Amino acid sequence: MNLLNLHLHQLGEIGEFVAGIGGIITLILLIIQIRDLKKTVRGQTYQAVYSDMQRLDRFFFDNMKFHEHFYEKKELESDDQTKLQARIIAEMILDFSDNLYLQQPTIDPQQFKEWEAYFDFPYENSPILGEVLESRKAWYDPEYRGRMKRRKQK
Repeated sequence: MNLLNLHLHQLGEIGEFVAGIGGIITLILLIIQIRDLKKTVRGQTYQAVYSDMQRLDRFFFDNMKFHEHFYEKKELESDDQTKLQARIIAEMILDFSDNLYLQQPTIDPQQFKEWEAYFDFPYENSPILGEVLESRKAWYDPEYRGRMKRRKQK
């Protein structure tokens, strides 16, 4: 009887050990899956942002008369139609960059720095972007507005 209890006790300890190893293996596999999922999300985010950037570039290719107002510091003419169109374009650019800031946790830090540089250039070279950002304060997060203003002051 004592021998049988001893074997059952040893089997219980072996079972606990195997369960512990199983838990560790499960945890390792979960960590690997989370890491892979994070890579997938980063890749999808990058692709989506890059695709939006390509559409913006295409827009300026198709509408070259606006390029100088966003990349070459040229002030807008007094033409009301052109001003309205430029304001809408500015909103489009600000919405795109605001979305990028919202996506920051899912973007590789180095890639995020590159995207910031991409948006810094038109913001620093377009008077209309700053005007629209200021006139549409309620549309954008205060932290985002602060970041953009600091970039303009550089």
